[in-house]
Amino acid sequence: ARWDIVHILGLVTRTHDSGLALLEDGAPTFVLEEERFNREKHTRKFPFRALKAAFDDRGLSLADIDVITTPWHMRSLWRMMFGAVREGFPASLNLVPPSARPTQSTLIVTMPNGLRWGLLWHFGVKQRLPKIVQVRHHDAHAATFFVSPFEEATILVMDGYGDETAQSAYTGAGNRVERVAQSHIFDSLGMLYTAVTEHLGFKYFEEGTVMALAATGDKTYAEKFRELVRLAPDGEFSINRDFI
Repeated sequence: ARWDIVHILGLVTRTHDSGLALLEDGAPTFVLEEERFNREKHTRKFPFRALKAAFDDRGLSLADIDVITTPWHMRSLWRMMFGAVREGFPASLNLVPPSARPTQSTLIVTMPNGLRWGLLWHFGVKQRLPKIVQVRHHDAHAATFFVSPFEEATILVMDGYGDETAQSAYTGAGNRVERVAQSHIFDSLGMLYTAVTEHLGFKYFEEGTVMALAATGDKTYAEKFRELVRLAPDGEFSINRDFI
């Protein structure tokens, strides 16, 4: 890599919204989603077109990249998956078929290999690949702190699920973030919202439509949802497993 500029390439594939982020000396230069180029919403395909656009614009080659990062940690992902199946067996076997994860490819569990194959296909098999660093999913979300205007912050990450948890909390200060709390993978408000969205007849990624419709609703099912989402005195919550 060039000695005067540090290039970090973030890559993701085999899950929804594949794409890349290019950082030069810690500052984001490009954030490109592959769907903008292949015209396939929420595409899971390798970001070949996004790579070409970013590298052509900056005049870069693969040799200019110091390190590649990806926002999934395979060992944590495998541990979470096996733990979830073991804990809820046999009902948890419903989590195994690909239909249980329509937003992700089953091959996400081999993402680093997918990145290597895609990069070699794109740049040539004789290229020497930079080191690929796997970042835990919620750590990657929390890292947005580093491009925020804050010197200190409390960071809350909530999504469907990551490779360890569905909700996590961090403290950020200076150039460090530290995880201080996390929930069980099944205590996911994101997956609950997705389940409600699907129950109402909408598709995946249409949760925003349901969120907008909530403004026109009333308290008809408030008590039912209090049974479903249990609030604790300390502010924690859990999903009633009887409904899973």
